Amino acid sequence: MDPLAQEATHFQFTEANYTAIFNVHWRKLYAIAYRRLQDVDLAKDIVQEVFVYCWQQRAAIRIHTSVEAY
Repeated sequence: MDPLAQEATHFQFTEANYTAIFNVHWRKLYAIAYRRLQDVDLAKDIVQEVFVYCWQQRAAIRIHTSVEAY
């Protein structure tokens, strides 16, 4: 099953799906951050921090909806 299409009741970040998730969601998260902050570098930093946090907390994060909704 495509890890990005997975809408399972128990989703986890793994090495196998992390890059794909990053590639799919980075641009949208950046656009949201930039609209709020109006600062390119700060928006990039915030989005990077979100992905770093998700990776660091991957064992504890349990997504019960979709990755996008999370």
